[in-house]
Amino acid sequence: MERSGTVSLGRSCRRRSLRSFSPHEPHHRALRWPRANLYQACVLASISGDLGAKVLHGGWDAFNYVDGFAGPWKVRDEEGCSDASFGVAVDLLETVREFVEPRRRGPRLKVRFYPCEKDPDAVARLRAYAQRKDHIEIHVFDGAFEDNLDQIALRIPNGFTFTFIDPTNWVVRIEEVCDFLKGRTGEFLFNFMTEEVSRHSVNPKVAHQFGDFVGDPNWEDTAKQLPAGLKGEIRVLHLLKNAFRS
Repeated sequence: MERSGTVSLGRSCRRRSLRSFSPHEPHHRALRWPRANLYQACVLASISGDLGAKVLHGGWDAFNYVDGFAGPWKVRDEEGCSDASFGVAVDLLETVREFVEPRRRGPRLKVRFYPCEKDPDAVARLRAYAQRKDHIEIHVFDGAFEDNLDQIALRIPNGFTFTFIDPTNWVVRIEEVCDFLKGRTGEFLFNFMTEEVSRHSVNPKVAHQFGDFVGDPNWEDTAKQLPAGLKGEIRVLHLLKNAFRS
């Protein structure tokens, strides 16, 4: 099954800029891959490798990678999780660190990984993964991402933080996530299924949950101020951009 209608929204918390991938805007594109893991791995490999090189070579002493909905899901490497999206990102960040470290002065560079997951079986696999990766500082968080944000923040002492948000559904409390992101120096990537979110936006039974997703309890009034004729997924993007900018 293709991962159709997928949109990724990201921002640099330092530059206060906003980047998004949309099929309806120039210079942007919809991201389509045959499997979700391949999609995540390719995006994370590109972003984490590029950011890791810039951050670690640019004077930062630590790169913190936060994965709010880590899994692992549908991996072939059941033991090593090398084909999980976080496994690809962590291995690449370590490769970047090993390359950059001898080429710059200062203290030893650190890569920290903060995976969060509420599925008990997945959490157990994350803990086993952390034990095998004893050369990397890994803190596993059990439960909903939003419920762990304060504890995750306490475990991030310094450095540049990249936060990956890729929920398996659309029920996310964005306002709490935004507060967490505002307290970090770094960037984030928020990935979601536009078709599913857009469909629920017109369902009155879940209007309050959609308000949580876009970080605006009065989202219906806000949406009325947008240009007429916008497609549902573009309207959702506008609402989310407002939430992340506020």
